[in-house]
Amino acid sequence: MNSVVQEWVSEKCSWKQQTVLLASFRGCDGLPKQDPSKLFTKKMRATLLKNADATSTFIVDTGFTLTTEHKEPIDDFFIDCSRGSMDAYPVHWFLHLLQAAEIVAYKCPIESVAEYWRYFYLCGIKAMHVNPETEQQMDARLADNRDC
Repeated sequence: MNSVVQEWVSEKCSWKQQTVLLASFRGCDGLPKQDPSKLFTKKMRATLLKNADATSTFIVDTGFTLTTEHKEPIDDFFIDCSRGSMDAYPVHWFLHLLQAAEIVAYKCPIESVAEYWRYFYLCGIKAMHVNPETEQQMDARLADNRDC
């Protein structure tokens, strides 16, 4: 099937997991365009979507997507958050991104990309003062209940 999402998303993820991934595409409302949180929304889009513009690559920040090559912004983001800047972000928005990061960490077949998002997920759950789920726990929580 021809789809804008990467093949592994439909091959390895339940429908509920796919829904969580798609929900993460929306950036945090009410913040400036250059807010650090927008960086991670762009990186998630680049992780999950195929490039629809054959004349460009995801190497360049297109404003909609960005590569997932470096972990330094993750550290900077969560260091700032530990100093109180997490209060600027709605928990609802953050949990969408955090759950998507968890899914990518467990399901993405590209190890460097999975590792990037695993690191984000582990930093995020530490910031939220909760424990990580195993892949089996996540799969059970996001299992489909459908007859098709």
